[in-house]
Amino acid sequence: MTDNKAKYEERMNRINTAIALKEPDRVPIIPFAQCYPVLHVGQGPIMDKMGLKFIQWAGQKGSIVPDNCIHQFVEKEELSQQ
Repeated sequence: MTDNKAKYEERMNRINTAIALKEPDRVPIIPFAQCYPVLHVGQGPIMDKMGLKFIQWAGQKGSIVPDNCIHQFVEKEELSQQ
């Protein structure tokens, strides 16, 4: 087994142990980087400027996303079959 694969397996085992509510060898941390703009800038202005059509976000005009959520992907066909 390669060194990287062993490290990956070790980390996944740590996460799965914590999910199973058992005590891991150390506390796993999974950063949720996409929350940074939401918490520190507010996501609406950034998302509006980017002109994204495939997601809706809390505070967006006409959005169905509740205020306690980050975003919701809008599933629709982007390319036609032709």
